[in-house]
Amino acid sequence: MTVSQTSRDAYYENVLSGKATRQQDRIMCYMLKIGRPVTRHEMVNNYFCVGSFPRRALDGGPPIPLQSLCGRIDDLIGTDKQHPDYIQVSHEGPDPITGNKAQFLVPIKDAWGQRRMF
Repeated sequence: MTVSQTSRDAYYENVLSGKATRQQDRIMCYMLKIGRPVTRHEMVNNYFCVGSFPRRALDGGPPIPLQSLCGRIDDLIGTDKQHPDYIQVSHEGPDPITGNKAQFLVPIKDAWGQRRMF
């Protein structure tokens, strides 16, 4: 079952308000604010798990390591890859962190045009 645009918009507003604090909500907030396609490694290395020990997240929450972030991204994409829920793959290309082929992710198109920049 796909998510309606009305439900998606309500979720995005809740995430951007700062009231939602689950890992996937924090990831979604980052994606709505970043303003460009981003890879999973970029999210972890540049925002959710930075610095030397102890690692920290720049949003003030606990770090989100790559293995946890990948699972939350899968939750946000949903089970139907042809009709994703909240995040979709924009394109594939070399990851700026690893150099390996990676998926570049963006929020679903209708909300992408309404994103807020920080």
